[in-house]
Parts: sequence; C-alpha cells; structure tokens
Amino acid sequence: MITGLHRKYIEGSDVEYIYYSKHMLKDNLIIVANTFPYEDCSKESGWDVETWIDVKHYNDIDAISFTVYQGDYLQDIQVYRIVKDIYDLYLDNVLPEFLTIMDDISVASQSQSMQSRKENAISVRNRILSEFEKINW
Repeated sequence: MITGLHRKYIEGSDVEYIYYSKHMLKDNLIIVANTFPYEDCSKESGWDVETWIDVKHYNDIDAISFTVYQGDYLQDIQVYRIVKDIYDLYLDNVLPEFLTIMDDISVASQSQSMQSRKENAISVRNRILSEFEKINW
C-alpha cells in the first residue's frame, strides 16, 4: 500500500489498523488508525462513526500518544493520505524533530510524563505499550 510501510488489521476491533516499518519499530514508533461506532443521541439512528489517527512512541523515559486526527468518519483514501503524510514526515526528519512536528500538528496528546500521579503515568504507559504488542497478535 505505502512503500516501506506495513499495515496490520487488529482482529476483534471495530476497524483498527497499525502501520509500521522495521525502522519505525526500532524507534518504538507506530501509527494507529481506528474507526469505530459510538452512541450519539443527537442522530436519528442513535449512532455515529468516528475515525482517530494516532502516532504512538515510547522510550526509557516516556511514552506518548499524539492524536493527529479525531473526528468524522474518513474514507480509506483519506486515511491513506494522512498516514502517508505522517510516514513521509518521519522519513524526512530525525526522530526528535519528527516528534516535535507531531506535537505541533496534533489535536491532542497524552504522555506518561504529563501525569501528576504515578498510577496514572503507569496506566498511560501500559496503554501505549499495549498497542505495540498488537503487532505480534
């Protein structure tokens, strides 16, 4: 699909894909695209669909998730374009620069180091690490 990038469908999810390359995994970095239905009382059907695209990274000190897109359902071609743009930014920049760019363009982020309580920091880190474990499912 995108040269150099693998895409893995996560069984048991609504529609979740993890994008990664061998080099990205060495940098502890993945892109996660998730499309899921949710209850919305304002809609006639009572349901709506949303897409999230996150960049997740961890190291010995921190674990962070950058939400690059969160909103209305995206068609596959739209997800493809966003993921490709993220991957191109990764290829064109050294890791610290890339992470700064992700921080600048993200609509939200959550990191282990931003947590004021230790148990929350552990929870955030474990949630991010669990996404990496899905690659081996």
